[in-house]
Amino acid sequence: MTDARRGTEIAVPWFREIVGSDPYPWQRRMYGKFVEGDAPEAVDVPTGLGKTLCVLLFLLARVRNPALPARVVYVVDRRAIVDQTAEAIRAWIERIVGLPALADEFDRCSAFARLSLERPVQLGVLRGGMADDGEWRVDPARPAVVVGTVDMIGSRILFSGYGDGRSRRPMHAGLLGYDSIVMLDEAHLSPAMGAFLHDVERIQDHSKFRTMTLSATGAEASAVFSLSAKDEEDPEVRRRLHAVKKPSFHPVEKPADRIGRICELAADHRTGSVAIFVGTVADAGKIAKKLTGLCPPGADGAERVALLTGTLRGKERAELAAGAVWRRFLPGRDRDARRRSVYLVMTSAGEVGVDLDADRCVMDLSTLDSVIQRVGRVNRSGRVKAEVSIVHTKKEEEIPNDDKRTTTRPQKIDAARAKTLEVLRRLPDLSPRTLRGIDKPTLERCSAPSPQPARLHAEVVEAFAATSAALQLPPVSVYLRGVSEDPETPESFLLWR
Repeated sequence: MTDARRGTEIAVPWFREIVGSDPYPWQRRMYGKFVEGDAPEAVDVPTGLGKTLCVLLFLLARVRNPALPARVVYVVDRRAIVDQTAEAIRAWIERIVGLPALADEFDRCSAFARLSLERPVQLGVLRGGMADDGEWRVDPARPAVVVGTVDMIGSRILFSGYGDGRSRRPMHAGLLGYDSIVMLDEAHLSPAMGAFLHDVERIQDHSKFRTMTLSATGAEASAVFSLSAKDEEDPEVRRRLHAVKKPSFHPVEKPADRIGRICELAADHRTGSVAIFVGTVADAGKIAKKLTGLCPPGADGAERVALLTGTLRGKERAELAAGAVWRRFLPGRDRDARRRSVYLVMTSAGEVGVDLDADRCVMDLSTLDSVIQRVGRVNRSGRVKAEVSIVHTKKEEEIPNDDKRTTTRPQKIDAARAKTLEVLRRLPDLSPRTLRGIDKPTLERCSAPSPQPARLHAEVVEAFAATSAALQLPPVSVYLRGVSEDPETPESFLLWR
């Protein structure tokens, strides 16, 4: 592994006008690498330090270096994160519109003159349940950002776009698989997708398709871009790295007792924004219902409890993002310490990539990779002294010593949770700096098992590219999600009579 931290730290023009703040030192170095045509294979930067801004840094770098790929494809593994990321990028594009000199620079990179309805940079959103307006496809030379899920982006690169007709499949494969840089966010959660993208890059073997993996829990790659000692001297970076997140542990006798204990601990917080994480949709719904009874609406009529799960429909997610509770978790909010507490109950849908900044947190016990993501939504700015309450059963403290007892996926996850609890109890705090000090072997032992990536070969790509041929091809999901020796039990079954 080579150290990619070194790089030229240069000023980033237009950044402050678009974002509203100056870039961190690491972002200036990243911009310098982009301008030089050098996109790191992997970026290992802690949560809360602006990894998503790599999209904007690349767009601005392309103004200075038009030889860079025209499209940035940003991939996340949660539909809720697609919406939030797209909104942030849409806001950047609107600010570019308000900077005529910069907008003209983007126009010069395009094949056609900008139409009245076009933006200097196009935005495409690809996720289930949302129709793609297709404007990003009109001018392939115009800079564009495409945000989508693993399945929606990966299937299109492999000539098998979900929802695409036969004629549109090669077009999407050409646009996403050529003259593009793909940024895979929270890559440790999608190792198969990361391997797939690197295989696509290897097969093409040219600079017009690049892959960058972004992670907050470490990265395994030949060239990793991470924080340097100088980066950590920046006051804002230092405050976020050492943000106070004090853990406490609360054992209960049996699983059925967890919900009541979580609600008690959450209700004890009378002010601030309280994030609640649990492992299942059913538990999240029960907790939200119980907390609603404990915390009726205030005199202003605003609800104090909200629910975020992967089962929410697009309309429900939009209503949640526009609600009063959600606004109390946004990083730039007014932090009035006298305001009554609000509660956001979440499953894994809120663990990854969501830009939330809770004051306090209550959670059930999960594996270490999940806990790190959950804690990353708490006190991201380092402006408060956060408490993290972890509820666990006494049985979860038991670590199986016999590997023969941990052969199935549920058994492996149970063992990882027990080991996670043992590790967490030894830590002085849960700040990003402390969590980054956990060594790789420990993190692997305490994390949920991942499916094995499937190797993609050029011959397979050629077979998928023959969209008019009636060929028997493997499922696309094998390459995007990997192969598990112990597949999970389906949550839904279809009976056909």
